[in-house]
Amino acid sequence: MKNEKFYSVTRIIIILALGGLLLGLDISSMSIFIGSEFFNKYFNYPTPLQQGLISGSNPSGGLIGCLLSSTLSEKLGFPNTARLTALVWLFGSVVASLSFDIWWVILSRFFKGISIGIFSSSIPVYISEIIPSNKKGLVTSTMQWALTWGILLMFYITLVAEYYLGNTAISFRLSWAIEGLPGLLLFFVSWGLPESPSWLIMHGELSKLEKIVRELKGEKFIENKIDLINKTEMTATNNSDKRLRFIDLFKRPILPHLLCGIVMQSLVQFCGIGVLMYYMVYICEMIGLRNNLKLWATSLQYIFNVIFTIFPIMLMDKLKRKDIIVYGSYLLSLCMIIIGTILGVYGHEVAPINGNTAVVWEIKGIPGTIVLTFCYVFVSIFAASLSCAAWVYTNEILPTVAKVKGTSVCMSFSWFFNFILTFMAPCLLSKIKWGTFIMFGTMSFLLNTLIVYKFPETKGLKDEEVAVLFISNREDVDNKITEEQYELDRAAKNNKYHVDSSIKNSSISNDSTPFNEQNDPSKQSTISSSIFKIRGAPF
Repeated sequence: MKNEKFYSVTRIIIILALGGLLLGLDISSMSIFIGSEFFNKYFNYPTPLQQGLISGSNPSGGLIGCLLSSTLSEKLGFPNTARLTALVWLFGSVVASLSFDIWWVILSRFFKGISIGIFSSSIPVYISEIIPSNKKGLVTSTMQWALTWGILLMFYITLVAEYYLGNTAISFRLSWAIEGLPGLLLFFVSWGLPESPSWLIMHGELSKLEKIVRELKGEKFIENKIDLINKTEMTATNNSDKRLRFIDLFKRPILPHLLCGIVMQSLVQFCGIGVLMYYMVYICEMIGLRNNLKLWATSLQYIFNVIFTIFPIMLMDKLKRKDIIVYGSYLLSLCMIIIGTILGVYGHEVAPINGNTAVVWEIKGIPGTIVLTFCYVFVSIFAASLSCAAWVYTNEILPTVAKVKGTSVCMSFSWFFNFILTFMAPCLLSKIKWGTFIMFGTMSFLLNTLIVYKFPETKGLKDEEVAVLFISNREDVDNKITEEQYELDRAAKNNKYHVDSSIKNSSISNDSTPFNEQNDPSKQSTISSSIFKIRGAPF
């Protein structure tokens, strides 16, 4: 009986969605407890610095995970990396459920942060290699949707635990133990993921590549055979991603692409979404909500997050990436400035609420209700625009030669800023109060204006078109690392590919080069031409 693998778009999406779920779980795992009187008393009332470390330990781990991601993906491949990452997540969950000290909580979130950092960097690259370009927006948006479900589900798990077990440590221990279950499930189902064709060629696994290509025959997660050929040709011919060093990303011609990705990920963080996701409970306390009402009000943002992420799933592949980002970001900036202005005009300073020194501002009545409403509007706009579009754009703006390492660097900046902002947020709310929101609104406005005037659109661009986006003169391209890549891109644009009607009956069976010789790395430049019969291209 044939050993079936999960080599279909639907099944791959389901498996990757578990990774997306993990990305969201830890965002809300502290939302209930950080404002709980019992939790704060149990851990001796954490200071604003410790509160910042509790929230900031997760993105700091994410930064480490991103830096490890490219090395792990290149050495192990994505499926093995996914399994290793799932184990790290499980370890972090175990440490969390056994926490007897605030530093255990911080350490557990750091390990889980490493896990989601690896996933946040490696999954977009994997999607770009295994999913057709006309479905990248759909798959990426689905990933983000799974993330929002992770946030929502974990919030209600902690809410139920707090309601029924609120006066015992079992409430947070049980919640954090349950948080580890999706990681355990991901460890097992990831065995059904196919390895990317580019990784197999880079490591000389051509017999496995042939098997995967044959099993993919008739599947729709490659829009046409040329798309697969283009990706595998570029990798096999110059093997340049192996030779590319991190330092080369900061040199031309890669540097402009990298800067676009870094600025895009910076915008995601500086728009202020982290403050609302991590500290919405503080805002609810500022406007006078207490006990269960405060918790239910906090949960609404997660519901809006889930609902409005449906829009990118339906529209991402139909609209321009840049339009979604620009219009959405300007609206986010406006919301933040309105929130800060209302807080500043109608609010006043008070003694620490419930002993929390990060909450020293109060605004009640209609102005408080308006502030909360604009918080919900902000989350909804973010979910419908920047949350998905920024991921897609960051991946698409990077040329193939720099995709793995470039994504790792871009997401590392994202996690670094996430750490700084979530770590500093309690201190900012304590010191500059309403000015925190004005600061986020201003910074996102400035970054978005830079995107308007300097960033190109990426929707529908082929790999060879992305590679030459910032090159005005072909003769200026003298970087040896990418020289062969650009020659291949030029050939791809000027020559017409002709592919045999059936991959199954391709020239693999007719070529005189056996597979045991094809595994010789020195012959990689001719191997890919043996895999597919291409006429009209000088390979």
